[in-house]
Amino acid sequence: MEGDDASTRMADDQRAVCSELANRHGLRVVGEYVDHGPAVASRQGELQRLIDDVTSQAVCAVLVYDLARLAGDLVRLETILAELKARGADVLTVMGVEVAERFVAAQRMREAFRRLPQVGGAE
Repeated sequence: MEGDDASTRMADDQRAVCSELANRHGLRVVGEYVDHGPAVASRQGELQRLIDDVTSQAVCAVLVYDLARLAGDLVRLETILAELKARGADVLTVMGVEVAERFVAAQRMREAFRRLPQVGGAE
């Protein structure tokens, strides 16, 4: 099926982006948790394994491509995020990390400009 191939490619692309981002920031990837279809809704499979690993402190941060990858609806997402946080895990998204990177880069640029000698200043 063509749709399944596209979905698989999209998931592979998202996994690659997360992996590259983790590597760029020196984060150690201890596992991947990939649910397909109804397993997310039933809280079985990989989501439960993720929660168990967070509980056992094998995982201290969760990097997801998009929060929608954690849950199919906002109420469920809020519940999952609260549970992960209560168990001590930070949840990061690719977009959130990239925005933070841009913010830090902009701050560094502003600091560099502040250190430049003033043009046309009094001697």
